[in-house]
Amino acid sequence: MDTKEQLNQSAKFLADLPSICCLLLGLGVVTALFNGWILVIGSHVVRTWIVSCVILVASLVLLWVRAKRRRSDSANGGIWGWTRPIVTFLLVAAVGVGSSMGAFADMGMHNFMLDPRGQDGCQLVVRESAFLMAGGGEVYTVGTAGIGQLAGAWSTDDGYRPIEAGSYTLDWDSNVGELTVHEAFNFRSRQENTPQHTVEFGGVAFSGTTGAGRVEQQQIKCR
Repeated sequence: MDTKEQLNQSAKFLADLPSICCLLLGLGVVTALFNGWILVIGSHVVRTWIVSCVILVASLVLLWVRAKRRRSDSANGGIWGWTRPIVTFLLVAAVGVGSSMGAFADMGMHNFMLDPRGQDGCQLVVRESAFLMAGGGEVYTVGTAGIGQLAGAWSTDDGYRPIEAGSYTLDWDSNVGELTVHEAFNFRSRQENTPQHTVEFGGVAFSGTTGAGRVEQQQIKCR
């Protein structure tokens, strides 16, 4: 391959780079969604799958514009010429399927930003859902930057939503807080799925009382 052809292939790769970077950004958003990360702006929890869908549409527009310009180019050769369609297809499929799964999982989900905040600015965000006779909730710790991470979850019976019903308490002592959720069970943290009892508090903790009056607790930390 002579220098002129190498420069030609490099120019084609750089022309495709904006759409590829956009798709990689969308893939990163989808990955964050399924790894328990959320974004809070002001008093609103951003629905991550909407962000990934917007990025996907922008990527498809860039791909369409690039395809129109490519018609006047010479035949695509080299490694990038035959790998580009494969890479593009895989990225579009990954972002599209991930966004669809996120939208489906978000159906019937209600977001609640709990007050008060901790003295260090830590805030708890709860996402509750219910379907038929089952329900559940997830608690996220959100720092001052508005980025939150999944800290724990619980389950409920009969489609009960304790946070929506106000059946909880949130108390802070200095920078240590405790969220107590009533009439819930199967408490589990992000690090460990096995329920425990009387766990030492550190940073932030959440607990709950089951119908039998048993208290289950799991340690979570606000970052």
